[in-house]
Amino acid sequence: MHYLSYISLLALLGVALGASTKKAASGCGASSPPFEPGKFSKDQTITTKDGQRRYRVFLPRSYKQSTETPAILSFHGAKGTIENQRKLDGLTEDWRNNKYIVIYLQGLATPNDPSRTAWQVDPLATTDDLGFTAAVLDEVESKLCVKKSQVYAVGKSQGGGMVNLLACDAALSSRIAAFAPVSGAYYIHDTSKAQCDRKN
Repeated sequence: MHYLSYISLLALLGVALGASTKKAASGCGASSPPFEPGKFSKDQTITTKDGQRRYRVFLPRSYKQSTETPAILSFHGAKGTIENQRKLDGLTEDWRNNKYIVIYLQGLATPNDPSRTAWQVDPLATTDDLGFTAAVLDEVESKLCVKKSQVYAVGKSQGGGMVNLLACDAALSSRIAAFAPVSGAYYIHDTSKAQCDRKN
């Protein structure tokens, strides 16, 4: 029930915040989607300044390449993986989600502990996950018919902290309609007044 109300909240926020007109994603109208609707994609790789990064995509069974579709960015917690987050949020299950594209991003290991994945908000992390998120969103919008006025971000624990950082970023906060961190891990250094100005 928590996940259903979670999606409902995002949808309601999207109605309120997604009223502005945005140009359709360039992926709209392509002959066929690069991923099979109703299925969880294989790993997708993208080159960033931190090297090769991974993400995966779920398309709802109802997805059509000609119809603008809302999307959710989903972030796992510290020490987590895409698979952990997929099982936790349940957004790849048909009965729970039949209308949202879901994009799962994979964090990288911290320099002092190769077994511990983390996001940019972690004091020990050295990655540019804001840049990674922007690059993934660019790529997905170029391939799929994303409704750009209804892109949302969700995350658990440190993933929730990452969602908070997205909300405080001037560029990405203008591309994401609503932010839903769950049990977010917040660090003193990552939300200075300069980073999280009210106008962002």
